[in-house]
Amino acid sequence: GNGVKTQIRRSIGEHQECFDECLRYFQAYYREHCFEHTVAYNGMINVIKQLKKKNVLTVCITNKPDHMAHKIIEHVYGYLIDVVFGGKEGIPVKPDPLSTEMILKEYDLKPEECLFIGDTYVDMETGHNVHMETIGCLWGFRDITELQNAGADYIVNTPEELGGLLDDLYQRMSGRMSMYLSR
Repeated sequence: GNGVKTQIRRSIGEHQECFDECLRYFQAYYREHCFEHTVAYNGMINVIKQLKKKNVLTVCITNKPDHMAHKIIEHVYGYLIDVVFGGKEGIPVKPDPLSTEMILKEYDLKPEECLFIGDTYVDMETGHNVHMETIGCLWGFRDITELQNAGADYIVNTPEELGGLLDDLYQRMSGRMSMYLSR
């Protein structure tokens, strides 16, 4: 989605005066329970391992708070994800392109050498905002209509289908590929 603060604002509606209290409560709760029900989608670890064999840089850009993002990604994927970039104070959340542009610059990457993969319109907008091709995944939180309306360049039904598409795109890109996973 659009980050914790936006989700809390939406959930409390007209009661914005309790925002700070709700945010503190959420942060305390999430710190203690962030691993509950948090696992890799079935098949995704294999997809990422195949990319790692090809020396593809894997990046996770998420609106989750940065310190939690690192903890969760390490718990779920071990060290398969090369770069984790979570929400940081002073840096706008996705779909703003700044976090992705910072990674592109730091690793001297071109958008046309990268793919932005995710399961929401926010992910598709983020990828398009930095001129990357996007892949929408249907095993996440949204449906095909949302991904189509957001202009996903490709839509896949399963991690296995994603793996096949990535193999094809890797060949087309002559082995110059970085993958941005959104979470």
